[in-house]
Amino acid sequence: MFREFKFKIWDFIERTMSFHTGDLSYKKNPIFKPDQEINLYNAPYFYFKPHKVINIGYPGIIMEFTGMHDINEKDIYEYDIVKRTYKEFDFDTNEYVEKTQVSFVEYMGKGFWVNGESFGWQGESLWDWSKIEVIGNIYETPELYYIDK
Repeated sequence: MFREFKFKIWDFIERTMSFHTGDLSYKKNPIFKPDQEINLYNAPYFYFKPHKVINIGYPGIIMEFTGMHDINEKDIYEYDIVKRTYKEFDFDTNEYVEKTQVSFVEYMGKGFWVNGESFGWQGESLWDWSKIEVIGNIYETPELYYIDK
């Protein structure tokens, strides 16, 4: 199976998101502190813009395409904020109640997961990737992550 490699980058200086489908030139920030807040002064990567000749790079966050699409066929990237609506049985009312859950996608270990995701009895994912909707990302629209918190 062919996997398409695409990236988007949050530029901390220009505060813009850009998309990349070809080669991506970047280097890891040698003084990045993963236990501290990610920001302009503590960015994990420096990336190089192809249209600008400069050798210091720009601080940014590189987000990888998961290879999955949401309910609207929109690409799902790492750090995208996603929403799912599902039905859960309420034993007090003896009815199914519609609920909404909001979280974000992240790379953990060997694959992409929804942050805070629960697992079923045999380890299966309870989030169906084809039934979630991308509503933003944690850098451009962080307020969306706190919709139901």
